[in-house]
Amino acid sequence: MADDREIISKLVAEEFGPTPQRDLLRHLDAVYRTTAAEAAGHDRAQHRKVYGNMRLANLETSLKLFCPKHPGITGNDVIAKKGGYPHFTMTTKSLVITCHAVPRADLLPRKALFRDSLATGANYVLPLFPSEVEGTGGRKFYHLMALHSFERRVFFDEETRKVREVRRYDRPAFFDLVAPTTDTKEVIWRLPLFVAHPDVIDELRGLSREDVSGKSPKRRPKQDEKDGTGA
Repeated sequence: MADDREIISKLVAEEFGPTPQRDLLRHLDAVYRTTAAEAAGHDRAQHRKVYGNMRLANLETSLKLFCPKHPGITGNDVIAKKGGYPHFTMTTKSLVITCHAVPRADLLPRKALFRDSLATGANYVLPLFPSEVEGTGGRKFYHLMALHSFERRVFFDEETRKVREVRRYDRPAFFDLVAPTTDTKEVIWRLPLFVAHPDVIDELRGLSREDVSGKSPKRRPKQDEKDGTGA
C-alpha cells in the first residue's frame, strides 16, 4: 500500500495537478448553487427526491465542460459489461476519476460492481488504457473517487433545548480525492481539496485572508496616550 500511495501521489501531481483541482472546486461550487436554486421550488418531500438527481446531472454536465479545458483529461459516459446504466468518468493517462455524494468525508459510497471493478485496476471494464501503469506490475490504471456533500451545521438550540441541524444545499462542505483499496472498503490515499486550496474556497465564500505576518499595528500617539498604551 505504501508503494501505491507514492505512485498515486505522483500520478495525481503529474496528471491532475493543482490547476485542474482548483478549477474543479469552482465547477463543483457552481453546481451546488445552481442545483439549490432549481430544487428550491419543491416542498420538503419532493425536494429530497429531486435534489440529488438534479445535482448529479448538473455535475456531470459541468464536468463535460471542465474536461476539454485541461489537456490530458477526458470525460466519458461508460457502460459496464453487466448493466446498462452509464457511469460518468474522468480519465487521464493513468487515472479514472468518478464522483460520489456521501454523507461524510470519512465514508465511501455503497459497493457496486462498476466501482469494485475500477478499484482492481483491471482493463475489462474500461478499454481505455492500452498499456500498464509504469512500475505497477501489470496494473492498467488507478481509480480515484471524488467525494462531496452539502454543508451541514449541528448546533444546540437554546429556545427548544434540542440539537438541530441546518443544511446548506447551495454549497459543498468538502471535496476529497480518495483512492480505495481493491475491495473498496477502505481508503489508502486521500487529498482533501478544501485543505489543499483554501484560497479558492475563501474566494468562493467571499472571504479575505489578509496576510498580516510581519506587520505591527501603527502607533496612534493621541489615542495611545489617552488609553495608556502609548510608549
